[in-house]
Amino acid sequence: MDGMLWFDDSVDLADGSPADWTRLAYEEYFHCVDLGVQLKPVIERYARWRRDRAPPLRVASPPLAPDALVKCDPPTNFDRDELAIVRRGDEVLSTIHTGPADLASSASPFDLFAWQRRGVSRCRIDDGPPLTFEPGDVALLRKGSKYDWHLEPDATLLSVGNVYT
Repeated sequence: MDGMLWFDDSVDLADGSPADWTRLAYEEYFHCVDLGVQLKPVIERYARWRRDRAPPLRVASPPLAPDALVKCDPPTNFDRDELAIVRRGDEVLSTIHTGPADLASSASPFDLFAWQRRGVSRCRIDDGPPLTFEPGDVALLRKGSKYDWHLEPDATLLSVGNVYT
């Protein structure tokens, strides 16, 4: 079972202290078998919820119970001068790209999920038309895809790769 949890904007977990579960703003659980396919609709539902300024969305009986037994790394803060922060997990490689930057691949080595968080970026995937990404836009690039991506100076793009695809 997998889950995605969002806390309200005032919560700061960077000091490594345990999360205050009463400040959870949105949660959703699912069994993930294909990150590239299943992550996008979860994030899109969260984005709609946030855009609509709906009240907190909590699951009455979550299938997972948070505990204080497993030590997790605190979230990583970054400033815009860093080009990328890379976090490696067992199965995913996630990177935060900040603009200005140019990213390119002649053939992506694995499925890649891209989520525009801030600002604007422009890209061309394979031989498709030029695309403009604004905050909240997402794309799934299949293994072997070619891409050229340009991030404007204020842009932040999150990419998550499933390294076992």
